[in-house]
Amino acid sequence: MSKTRLIILVALIIVVAITIPYIRGLSGQMKIDTKEVVVPAGETFEILLDENASTGYSWQYSVSNPEVAIIVKDEPILPDSGLLGASGNHRFTVKGLKQGKCEITFKYLRSWDSNSIEQSIRYIVEVK
Repeated sequence: MSKTRLIILVALIIVVAITIPYIRGLSGQMKIDTKEVVVPAGETFEILLDENASTGYSWQYSVSNPEVAIIVKDEPILPDSGLLGASGNHRFTVKGLKQGKCEITFKYLRSWDSNSIEQSIRYIVEVK
């Protein structure tokens, strides 16, 4: 392979490597994982999500209809490894209040940067 072709190939690889992180933004909305849960009125269930607070990212949530279901407990679970920067979890306890449906949307982001969403998860909660 000639030196010129090698330089062009390396330059192309660098351009592709630089642009890949921005493809998600150019292609439209980020894929949102959706899960469905059925819970009896008055009962609770838990949602456990991976979280690493040392990165500045944390889970933020919104409930579309807090008359149907609410989050009654929101607690980080620190890693027990004792290692600095280790990943932990975040546990959310959801209570079904009255019959109906609502959506709980979780976004993993840096609270000071609304454009930093790394992951989104939507729970469709049906209370019976």
